[in-house]
Amino acid sequence: MLCQNCKQNEASISYMQVINGAVTKVSLCEDCAHEKKIKPIDINIPFSVKDLFASLMDMDKSSTYEAEKEKACPKCRSTYSRFQSLGKVGCEACYETFKDELSPLIRRVQIKGEHIGKIPEHAAFDIKRKREITKLKTELSHAIQAEEFEKAAELRDKIKLLEKEVG
Repeated sequence: MLCQNCKQNEASISYMQVINGAVTKVSLCEDCAHEKKIKPIDINIPFSVKDLFASLMDMDKSSTYEAEKEKACPKCRSTYSRFQSLGKVGCEACYETFKDELSPLIRRVQIKGEHIGKIPEHAAFDIKRKREITKLKTELSHAIQAEEFEKAAELRDKIKLLEKEVG
């Protein structure tokens, strides 16, 4: 395809132009693109997870956060500004210490607000059973509140059976 500007050279750069809501595809050679100060976009731009988290966190800044900026974790003494610069927390206690700042970020990144993580193969059976028991206990509570006693009795029996398996 020829350059739409000079109509002499082969077009190597294409972009979409929107004028008053009308979208037009424009194809230019490198010389014409350089004249018009249009730079090609490098699709292979490297980025780091740290930069991704930093950009997500910048969206959450508020005036109340600025006053608490140097709050430190009681266990590892890590600060939220350290987390912003490194992209990782210092210890497990940091999640509770910086809960207000981290919760919106975790929700955006993980969709759910809860981190489940991977289960080690050697512990998979017990962990899955314990999660199943927790889920069934929640269902049992709802069944009791809804006065569905037959369903509650079935759930109770399932829970007892699973608790015997876990030991």
